[in-house]
Amino acid sequence: MFGPLPKLSEKDLPDFEAYQQRCLSVVANFAPLHGLNSAAETARFIRCQKRLSPPLPLANSANMVQHIAQSVPLMFEFVVATTQHAVVNFGYMTQGRTGGTLSESLANQLARGLEFYLHEGGTSANAQCLAELFGLSFTDLLALDHYSPMAQGLLLGFASTAYGMQMKAYFNTRLDPSEPHRNKLQKIFDHLHLESHLVDNVFSQLFENQLAQFYGLGVDLAHTGETRTKLYLRTERKLFESALTGSEEILPHLRSQLAQPFSAWVEKFPQKYLADDIELVFVLRPGVAPQFKVTLFFVDALDKSFAEALATNLSNWGFAPDLLKNILYCGDEQKNHRGTHLHGLSVEAPLVDCQKFNFYLLPATSRRDPNDAGASY
Repeated sequence: MFGPLPKLSEKDLPDFEAYQQRCLSVVANFAPLHGLNSAAETARFIRCQKRLSPPLPLANSANMVQHIAQSVPLMFEFVVATTQHAVVNFGYMTQGRTGGTLSESLANQLARGLEFYLHEGGTSANAQCLAELFGLSFTDLLALDHYSPMAQGLLLGFASTAYGMQMKAYFNTRLDPSEPHRNKLQKIFDHLHLESHLVDNVFSQLFENQLAQFYGLGVDLAHTGETRTKLYLRTERKLFESALTGSEEILPHLRSQLAQPFSAWVEKFPQKYLADDIELVFVLRPGVAPQFKVTLFFVDALDKSFAEALATNLSNWGFAPDLLKNILYCGDEQKNHRGTHLHGLSVEAPLVDCQKFNFYLLPATSRRDPNDAGASY
């Protein structure tokens, strides 16, 4: 069914010993670009690891995969938000530790994430908001225990700013079967003072027409008390333009600014580098017209020609070449050694005047020499 396993050499195996150093290098590289102290942010990241990393007790019946999951480092994805010329935000997110059951994994992720957030100066109002959203997303937590303990139910992200700590949460609200998913999303929208009719429009235009699938609900909690909500959908590349046309029906203020511009933008990338799915994101705030962005995901077989194609693509917006090199090589271009893997790139509508770009980075773990054939960048 899955085909033969590939032959792996020692060079292809993950180098977990170096993973910690790679994570610290990413933090040390991007913190000062965001106006933050490199040493202070590196120390903060280590505190985050320690707070969220302790292995959870496993039941005697725990299988081998659960035991293996406890033995590997806590995995992080890094997000670098930029304009054409500068880094405007930087943070990291994690799924946390795997417990004996999914309910245990999620409950511990919430508790430890809140402990870290409050310890780093986060607000009690935001902590309460996150706890309330957790309760709305998983109304019957124990009902989730028929899923794998490693199922992705809650990602937590943290971003330092000069003014305070931001927290980001990503819920897979579809996991809990205790009530219809549409009803659950509408309750969450009502709780966040958002117009819940957008949920109906997304279901009727995209889900029921099989143009996209729900992927997650994200909430950004700023130190100012401002809340930004994001509805994440995934569509196949072959359905991308149709899904964008449906999105224009949901967002009439962006009509004619989604389907053709974004389709043309994606076509400029060499298709061999693109993952099969593309992410559509509705960005929502109370009393403000919804925003929209698209995220492309890249496969791991990236090389210098990809870097050149990306530079050409972003040059249409006047994206600074030196900033892009720093993102791709994590400040290590001289050694031609990739400290990160560019996992994804998101851009916001309208494309003609895009002012914000999100780069999603994963620390590389391969033992392969970057000068070997097939090494990235």
